[in-house]
Amino acid sequence: MLVDVTVGVPDPASVDVERVRRELPHGEVTVRAQTGGLRVPGFDTLIACVAITVSVDEPLPSRMLKGPICGEQRPGDLRASIMAASTRPTQ
Repeated sequence: MLVDVTVGVPDPASVDVERVRRELPHGEVTVRAQTGGLRVPGFDTLIACVAITVSVDEPLPSRMLKGPICGEQRPGDLRASIMAASTRPTQ
């Protein structure tokens, strides 16, 4: 499992990326801080924007890898299976 975290704040250097990484105990975690968020003028208010993307490589059940939709795909070829299923005509 891959976990990618992007933190947007007015001062990216102020983000303790190791501390953020420790809060996510599963998967291979990548944390990046970049300029973003919002500092409210005249107030002691700061808003951080965070985007978290989780990617999982999970093999499909063998029944989904057979038949006219998926053809002769390799086990675990999820992207091709999804594309084939999404282009199938609806009834």
